[in-house]
Amino acid sequence: MSKNTAAVAATLGGVLTASLIGMAGPASAATTSGAQTSTTSTTSAAPKTHVQKALAHWKAGAAGTNAQMPDEFRAAHKELAAAKGDRFWHEQDDLTALLKIPGTQTTAKQRATVQRVTRELNGFFHTPGLYSIKPGNPKKIARADWIKSHQEVSARANVWIAATIDELDAYKGRYAKQRTQLTELLAIPLTDTTAKQRAIAHRNTRALNRFFKVTGDND
Repeated sequence: MSKNTAAVAATLGGVLTASLIGMAGPASAATTSGAQTSTTSTTSAAPKTHVQKALAHWKAGAAGTNAQMPDEFRAAHKELAAAKGDRFWHEQDDLTALLKIPGTQTTAKQRATVQRVTRELNGFFHTPGLYSIKPGNPKKIARADWIKSHQEVSARANVWIAATIDELDAYKGRYAKQRTQLTELLAIPLTDTTAKQRAIAHRNTRALNRFFKVTGDND
C-alpha cells in the first residue's frame, strides 16, 4: 500500500469512520443508481453500465476493510469517468474530495465535507444511510443547496446545482421534473448563451424558486 493510500485509509478507517462514516450500511440499500440526467434502471440480463459498476464499488467500500475504501472510491471514480460524456463530473469530484481528506488531524470543515459529499453520493447511488451517514431531509437540504447556487459566481453555482440534483435523486422517481429543470440549467454554458438558453434559464429558475419556496430576482 502506498504512503498516500495508507493515509487515506487511516482517516476513513479511523477518525472519520468512527465518528462519521462507520463500516455499517443498510442491508436494504438500493441496487439501482441515479444519474444527474436520469434514473438508470437495471435488469439482471443486461450488461452492467459504468454507473452500475461504480455503484458496486461504492457499496464495496462500506462492506470491505478500512484499507480497501480508497481503492473502491478510485474504482468508482474511474467508472464514472468512463461513462459517456461528463455527466457525472460532480460525483467524481465528491469521490476525489473523500480521497483528499488527510490521514490525521482533520478539521471540522473536513469532517463536514465528508458528511456532505457522502450524503450526496448516497443520494446519487440510491444507498440511503450507507457509511452510516444519515440522509436527513433530502428535499430540505436540496433547498439549501439551491439557495447557495444563487449566492455563488457562475462556475461555483453549478456545483451547488449538481448537489441539489443528488439530494433529489434520493427520492428516485419523485421530483423528476425538477431534476430535469436543474439538469437543463447545468447544460447552459457560462458565456455566449443564446436567447433560447437565457429563456430556459429564466423559466427554470422561476419554476424551481416556486418549488423550493424561494423568492428570487426572477420571480
